[in-house]
Amino acid sequence: MTSPKQCSSRKKDNESDEDEDGDSRSGSDNDNDEKKPSARDFRKGDNKTHVVEPSDPDLHVICSENTAVSGAKKQSSESSRIIPSSSRTPRDILCGRGMPFQSYPGNIAMHEVVNQHKDEYIASRRSDKPRVIKNIILQLKDSGARFLKPYGEFQSNESDRWVEVDDQYVYDKISHVMRHRQRAARGAIAAAASRQPDVKEAPSSSTSFAVPAVALLQERSPSSSISTGLQDLRNAFSCGNIGGISLDSTVLGQLHNSILAQILQDRTFARPNTSPGVADQQAMLQALIQSERASLLSELGLTSQPVSLLRGQNHPFGNQQLLPSALGLQQQRQHQVQQQALIEEALVAHLQQQQLQREIQNQRLFTAAAGLQSATSGQQPQNSTMLEALMAEELRRQLLMRLAQNQGLQPPSESKNK
Repeated sequence: MTSPKQCSSRKKDNESDEDEDGDSRSGSDNDNDEKKPSARDFRKGDNKTHVVEPSDPDLHVICSENTAVSGAKKQSSESSRIIPSSSRTPRDILCGRGMPFQSYPGNIAMHEVVNQHKDEYIASRRSDKPRVIKNIILQLKDSGARFLKPYGEFQSNESDRWVEVDDQYVYDKISHVMRHRQRAARGAIAAAASRQPDVKEAPSSSTSFAVPAVALLQERSPSSSISTGLQDLRNAFSCGNIGGISLDSTVLGQLHNSILAQILQDRTFARPNTSPGVADQQAMLQALIQSERASLLSELGLTSQPVSLLRGQNHPFGNQQLLPSALGLQQQRQHQVQQQALIEEALVAHLQQQQLQREIQNQRLFTAAAGLQSATSGQQPQNSTMLEALMAEELRRQLLMRLAQNQGLQPPSESKNK
């Protein structure tokens, strides 16, 4: 048991240590620097800073605990870091709620970076998630981004003064966004699993080869559209091999018909209380089947006679009228392309023929002018100007002769023309 004198001597020793080292901590605090403040320390109003070390040794999140800091001192410390609104850049990230904050260019870029690391965050273990968040923060800060929040009581994106938040605030914000992404992804998976229909048995006998393709569509979520399911089927058709069986174009067409029949009878594509014979539903399905069938037949190159449904000729959504219309449209387009090519070839040939005729006419005029010059003077043309004049004279003479012939007159003689 210590006496009052010993307590006073220890107090003096601690005060002397404080004067020499310039540190406000007591002797017991010097022995254990990382010890969190106790309830007694809170009552005394000591200000302490401790380090929270997660499982990742490289990631140290500094958390400051100011237990007795007045509002005036806190405001004065923040005022030293005030940033005017004119100093904001498009790379800055604004901390706040609502679309005015989220539509800022820096916030949009932040969500893009978060989406890039979303799959990695979801697949990571709990101990590795802080490292993913750290990489996101480093990537954002390397691009020149600052995390800013409005200064003052009124939180508005139009505030004139802003303050840059600390690292702990940034870590909490990114962690909150990543947890929200993870919950949304898990909720979507759970909702899809709850609506998953029972897999029906594949048709027997002649349609046994269609089982792998039917499974392609039945494994999909009911929220997936028919077009998306047929896209997978189309990708399988492009390989020409489904379930290890090599198929020709005719068998592929029959397989496509069987899959469409399976889709139409599936309860996931019709409401439970709606009859399949309703006119609007029938028209919608017929239009969808027609467009998908035409696209698939175009890719498979099926231009022969239409194939029938393997489930029977009397199926309410048969393809007796759909296939001819699709093939007829394809043939019309091919015919139009061929006609356009023929027109272009004929035009080129016509232009070439006109050019050849002009060259022949010029050669004849040149020969006639040269002969006329030789007959009159017995000499060759001296220069190109004289030759051109003679050619023009010969051309004028031929035009006058044609005009006289058209009008039924006697063509003028050469002496008169001269």
